Amino acid sequence: QPADPVEAAEARRIETPTVNMTYTYVSQLDARFFVEKAQAKIRLIEDYLGTKVVRPIEIFDRKETPRRSQTYLIPTEDGYRFRIGIYYQRVAKRTQETTLVHELTHAIAGRPAFNSLLLAEGLAVHVHGLLSDVTERMSYTGFDIDQQAKRDFAKPELAMTMAQLHGGTDILQNYENRAKDANARRAAAYIYAGSFVKFLVERAGIARFMELYRSGDFKRVYGESLDALEQDWRAKIAALPQRP
Repeated sequence: QPADPVEAAEARRIETPTVNMTYTYVSQLDARFFVEKAQAKIRLIEDYLGTKVVRPIEIFDRKETPRRSQTYLIPTEDGYRFRIGIYYQRVAKRTQETTLVHELTHAIAGRPAFNSLLLAEGLAVHVHGLLSDVTERMSYTGFDIDQQAKRDFAKPELAMTMAQLHGGTDILQNYENRAKDANARRAAAYIYAGSFVKFLVERAGIARFMELYRSGDFKRVYGESLDALEQDWRAKIAALPQRP
């Protein structure tokens, strides 16, 4: 059984070559467990993406109850540093697997060309579906993301293009709009982005996709425009046999 969270008067800290954790509300045992899990996932993500952590990723526990974990960008003299906030009760319960992999992918991959949310969130969804060990509620692990995209294609209210996700933030990151239809479109956007990136990786491999991630030049990397690649992806999804 994991130890109960503890209220600490001052934050404590664990430092490693790849991840540092500042913790205030969880026990030392839970913090060490979480750091070890993060280290293991970092190694898997590094191997898959073909890139390395150049400085330790910062993680801290949060007392408030957010809808989701968030990745924070902290300005530094030589660019940006990612800081990941995790709700403390989920650290204590040790149930943060998919979100941890998702956010670590953002931290390791860095910002994509043009700050594209299609590429950033699509890659994070693809990787957390690939490298997470457990299935958590409201994650995109444990079911076929392509089949979910196929089901969502049939709903007119969930229609959107990859160009919209590539160039805008309103669908993916407008968390102020809590309306049911906005939440449904946001969930569909993550599924579409993850499925589309999966399609690109299956077409030419992860190394080629990472070229796109850094350049944003679909035509140079894949020989087709974003619109043409989207049509190929939609045709592939449409051809899938429908599952219940």
